Amino acid sequence: MKKLLLISFLIGIHLPLKAQQNPQYSQWMWNPLSYNPAISGIKPYSELKGLSRLQWAGFKGAPQSNCITYTSQLPTKRTEYFTPRHGIGVKFENDYIGPLTTMQLGFSYAFHFNFTENKRLSLGMGLGLRQFSFDNTTLLTLIPDPATQKGATVYSPNANIGVWWNGENHYASMCIDQLTNSIWKNVGIESRFRTNITLTGGIKWLIPNNISIIPNVMIKKTLNSPMSIDLNTYVDFSNKFKIGIGLRNNESFVAMFQVKIKEQFAIGYSADIITNKLNTNYLFTHEIGLQYITFKNKDVSKLSCPLF
Repeated sequence: MKKLLLISFLIGIHLPLKAQQNPQYSQWMWNPLSYNPAISGIKPYSELKGLSRLQWAGFKGAPQSNCITYTSQLPTKRTEYFTPRHGIGVKFENDYIGPLTTMQLGFSYAFHFNFTENKRLSLGMGLGLRQFSFDNTTLLTLIPDPATQKGATVYSPNANIGVWWNGENHYASMCIDQLTNSIWKNVGIESRFRTNITLTGGIKWLIPNNISIIPNVMIKKTLNSPMSIDLNTYVDFSNKFKIGIGLRNNESFVAMFQVKIKEQFAIGYSADIITNKLNTNYLFTHEIGLQYITFKNKDVSKLSCPLF
């Protein structure tokens, strides 16, 4: 397996990289700021969330990703109910895969406009700084290769834009990320961060006894790379406990849950069962999600977009 991973790194170095560039999370629908700046400050309280993902556990050099997000609504004098609102967000993320390390800090702003009490259009943008590092000392090649002889650390700006639409029981969004299309200096010939597009959507079906069924979809496309599709459905029991299953095309099945601790804290866990060619008897992906909100109210699910 170690040899297979090395080969994948070298292919990515010599050719335009076609592998996973942005970290991927199975609990993305419970932390939308991790992929779309338009969600910044959409709710009338502050949120602090975290995701930690160990991908392909047992595979040496496999990806490890961590993301922390904070979002809050900006104070504003609202003369009417439908007066636009504003929000800000902060995201810190690091990602490791073999000799490659990416760390980034970003800030986002969003503008929220209500058409009705429950229908809302949000526009957001994010700006940040990214550090990309390539540690050549972790690689061994049978034949000396110029692409692995030098280490590299590259600092570059990053920018993204997003749009979010939600009604009372549905949402849809789009985000265009990595608009700067940064080149990885001293690493290969054409290796770089490439612009990618993320589309998401979901709908909420209410059934008796305060139970909801919420299917979601995420479609991701990086230029010159295959499309990735995430499908999942979870059941929400009175906004206290959530349990669901998911599927990532040509890669894995997902099982997940989230439990509310008192009113302001929640913890989630998901496990991906790998189904692609890397599968072994022990190859799983584990992910933990944490959440803290400042609002104290048992009916918090009715505020703003109720889907998350």
